[in-house]
Order: sequence, then structure tokens, then C-alpha cells
Amino acid sequence: MNDTTIPSPKTDKFYHFWASATIAVPLVATFIALGSLYFYPPGATVISVAILMYVLTALGITAGYHRLYTHQSFKATKVIKSALHILGAMAGQGGLIFWVASHRQHHQCSDQAGDPHSPLQSFYHAHTGWMLSPHSIDYRYAKDLMKQRDVVNRDLHYHHYLLLGLIFPAILCGLLEQSLTALLQGFLWGGLVRMCLLHHSTWAVNSVCHLWGRQPFRSKDNSRNNYTVALLTLGEGFHNAHHAFPRSARHGLLWWELDLTYLAIRLWEKLGLVSEVQVPGAAQIQQKQIEQSVNNQ
Repeated sequence: MNDTTIPSPKTDKFYHFWASATIAVPLVATFIALGSLYFYPPGATVISVAILMYVLTALGITAGYHRLYTHQSFKATKVIKSALHILGAMAGQGGLIFWVASHRQHHQCSDQAGDPHSPLQSFYHAHTGWMLSPHSIDYRYAKDLMKQRDVVNRDLHYHHYLLLGLIFPAILCGLLEQSLTALLQGFLWGGLVRMCLLHHSTWAVNSVCHLWGRQPFRSKDNSRNNYTVALLTLGEGFHNAHHAFPRSARHGLLWWELDLTYLAIRLWEKLGLVSEVQVPGAAQIQQKQIEQSVNNQ
């Protein structure tokens, strides 16, 4: 396998169309939904489906794209690996191989030349612009995934899974309510609005979490723990902890830091669906805290 076998900014002539569409359309739809909220408020079923879709697709990104595929923080059964890959694609944040390559490159060059989305260039670039402006993602960072035929085959269907993420909540709401209005609201709130909210929550890790927050651990960059972003991203906002311990399946390393993604991983572990969950020991955590304390003096 090589980087010409998968959709990428270098090989997919529709890349900029899909990137622009998956950023702009959910954003415009969200403003429309909010503007019509008084006249067409979503019912309990639509809201419940939207929340469910947010959590499931968020886990596709946080547990799947990020902690499993990018950092290999745990091992999983084929069913879990496939499910997380598909749910991540339904989030509409790009194909898995593109996502993994860009994120590994970010870690290698964090807040330095070569970082695909550092806010040192600008907040807009880190948050959204890097996906629309010319950039160079080195696919050698994901060469392990490009050798896995099942991963490549699923990635080739990325756009189909993205559309499924819009159609499924619409059909579910329509069936549950036996209503065309519910079907349309499911498409709007469970599909487009959910996608927009998850987009900007996830991208806030690239932008907000390199500018504002706490730095309890020693790292080579400007990564920070931001509790608001952590809440919205099921634990990803503990970004300084993540950069200090990249292979850790747990990002909320202190007892009061709620990391819902890690709790899901622990549940799957108890069910025998995942194994070899990587978490730093107390001595390693304390050492990083001491190094940061010394660095701040």
C-alpha cells in the first residue's frame, strides 16, 4: 500500500470540496437551526438521538481515531476497531489515515515548524484553516495503517460513512416518532448540528488547548489542560497530560479529572473487548509534575 491508494489532499481531487463542505454546511445548518428554534423546537426524541449521536461519534474520534489508531493506547477486537473507525468517519473530520498522519506529525513537531495546526501561526489556522489552506501531511507517519487492507478499504468509503452519520439519525427519529417532521429534525439536529458541535469541540483541542489552560506536566510544547474543552470532548481537553504521556489511554490523570473516553475504554476492558490498556504509573506522573515545577522556577 502507498499514499496513492487512499483519499488524501495529495491524491483526491475532491478533497477541498469535501473539506469545505463538511466544515461549512454543518455550520450554516446550525445557525439555521438556532434561528428557527422558536418556531420549530426539537422534541425529546430528537434531542435524545442528537446527544446519542454526539457521544457515539465523539468516541469514534477520541477512543478510535486518537487513542486506539494514532497512539495504540490499547488493543481491541476487530469488531471494536471497525466500529470505532466507522463512528469516527461519521463524525466528518476526515479519513482515518489522514487524521492519524496529521496528528502524529503534530506530536513530532508540536508548536514548531512542520506542525500542521499550531496556533503560533494563528488561532484560525490551528482551529480550522489548516484543513483548507495548502499543507503538507507526511503519510509516512501512518505507514503502519496503510499496510492494513481492512483499514484502507474502510477509509475508501469515508464519504459513505460521513453521509450515514447524517441519514441514520434522520431515519431513527422518523421511525420513533412516525413523523416526517421528526425525520427532518433528526437530519438537522442529530446529523448536521451534532457534526458542527463535535467539529469545533475537537478542533478546540488544537487551538484553545495550546493557548489557555493549566500545564501541570512537563512537555516540549505549549499544550494545556482545559477543563471546558475536556468536558465537550469526553476527556481530550486534558491536552497537556496527553502530550506528557502520549501513549496513555487515560488523559484525565488526576482523580477529579473526568475522562469519559477512558471510562468507556475501561468498561470495554471489563467486557473483554479491549486489552493492554496503557496508563502511566503514579511515579511517572509525579516525575513529570516535578519536572514542570522545576521548569517554572
